[in-house]
Amino acid sequence: MIIAYPNYLKDFICSGEHCKDTCCQSWEIQIDNPTWKKYQTFYKEREDWWKGKLNKKEKSLIFKNGKCQFLDCNGLCQIQKQYGFSSLCKTCKEYPRHLEIYGERKEWTLSLSCPEVAKLVLLRKEKVQFLSKEKEGVSPYEEELSKKEIAFYCDIREKFLEILQDRACSIKERIASILVLSHDIENKIKRGDYEAVNRIFAKYQREKETGKLSRKFTAYEVESDIKEAYVKTCMQLLQEMEPIDSKCMQIIDTVVKELDKSKEEQNKEQNRSNFPIEEELFYENLMVYFISVYVVGAVYDEELESKVKLAIFSYLIIGQVAQWLGEQEAVIEFVWKYSRQLEHSSQNLEWLEEILQTEHAFSYKSLLSCTLS
Repeated sequence: MIIAYPNYLKDFICSGEHCKDTCCQSWEIQIDNPTWKKYQTFYKEREDWWKGKLNKKEKSLIFKNGKCQFLDCNGLCQIQKQYGFSSLCKTCKEYPRHLEIYGERKEWTLSLSCPEVAKLVLLRKEKVQFLSKEKEGVSPYEEELSKKEIAFYCDIREKFLEILQDRACSIKERIASILVLSHDIENKIKRGDYEAVNRIFAKYQREKETGKLSRKFTAYEVESDIKEAYVKTCMQLLQEMEPIDSKCMQIIDTVVKELDKSKEEQNKEQNRSNFPIEEELFYENLMVYFISVYVVGAVYDEELESKVKLAIFSYLIIGQVAQWLGEQEAVIEFVWKYSRQLEHSSQNLEWLEEILQTEHAFSYKSLLSCTLS
């Protein structure tokens, strides 16, 4: 069995009672089967205490006003208080650590929806790489995927991360590059031509070195007002989602209204000069996060391009909101709230990926133009 994780995983330290928020709100918490069996036993012993707090059909916790009903007035977990840490479900024990299993490979990442993780990830100056080690044991999912399939997508992710962290190029060109590559690679994969992938990367490298790639990208650039109109369309798509984080949705609503104003009005109100984060590095880290977490998932559906589109969609949304918010702390807070809105709802995540995969408005050429402008 292989255990893999980003090199910043061990740098995470929970801020505990000093955290700006609680982990126990704004998401769906599914309960694993062993814990569910425990809770059924507890339920029989104290039905009055558990009643109305568990969704038996979905095997999940029922939230009220966006918060877990097991939180006490001090924001502490009553399940842990009553039954001990061992009685928490798998998600509550591990968060913000997140585990994905790909056959024999287990990957640990940190969720951007945690305020402390958001700071750790977005303000990082060192480059990100995945570390791995072998561990004795057999994954119950080992036979579902071949080692070759897993290694194929891990290799693509590694190459994408190298491109995203190539600081000799502008962040726009780096992001555009992985979008074009994902489009070309997916087309070959769906035709069964896996051997073509190395040729695609080799062609990319040649065109980058000769300057041909930059010249190609120039042809896709559009005027700023066209880009703003497109980003507004992206934000309006978010407005159709199931609301998970109300503050995130309020900010989206406000920025959409701002984009309806004239340029003169926007320029008076926007605070672009006060955005103190090293922008290129900030957006590099943001893209690296989404690519790290989602790209290898294409091993299940071969939808590599939609995984990259999801990252770029998020980059465009956050970039527009950052211009409006202006201050570092406010921008980082929006990012972790956005992550909750998107990643804490499987319904929202799957719905958005489907839209990005099928709707013509989100074709790779449209996203490419917006990214490069």
